[in-house]
Amino acid sequence: MHNIFFRKVQKIVILDLHQEKVDQRITELKETGANVTGFACNVLDQKNLELVREKILKEYGKIDALINAAGGNMEGATNGEDQTIFDLKIDDFRKVSELNLDGTVLPSIVFGEAITNQGKGNIVNISSMTATRAITRVVGYSASKAAIDIFTKWLATEFALKFSDQVRVNAFAPGFFIGKQN
Repeated sequence: MHNIFFRKVQKIVILDLHQEKVDQRITELKETGANVTGFACNVLDQKNLELVREKILKEYGKIDALINAAGGNMEGATNGEDQTIFDLKIDDFRKVSELNLDGTVLPSIVFGEAITNQGKGNIVNISSMTATRAITRVVGYSASKAAIDIFTKWLATEFALKFSDQVRVNAFAPGFFIGKQN
């Protein structure tokens, strides 16, 4: 199934905070036959995002789609079984909110500008089932993912009304799975 998908995709550009993770994903995706490159990039640094956008545009001439997949959680922004909301570490809550929400908003602005200039393209944001349901313990993550849902709807309307109905913005909410952050 992966091979079928990647044969249809012309070019993929992977961005990650760490170059070694970029290189690892490139190696994995090339095994499927994908034409893939990548850059180390901080989604919380607008100037860094703009620099990478320009590199991509110089090499490929356009950006057809953006998948905003940066995000995560941290212990201080959650409540353990023996904790209450009063044990929340607000600095950790802010870091989780910044990574999840700002890490979606900033790339959407930077890469969305290139997409709207073309008059067509797609932005896909990763939300969460925690955005629409009160899942215990993950208050920072849930709040920031709920904000992504509203931002996605707002940006879809903004782009359709002011730029083109061929620029689409959507989100999807994967179900719960066990990962390092859990």
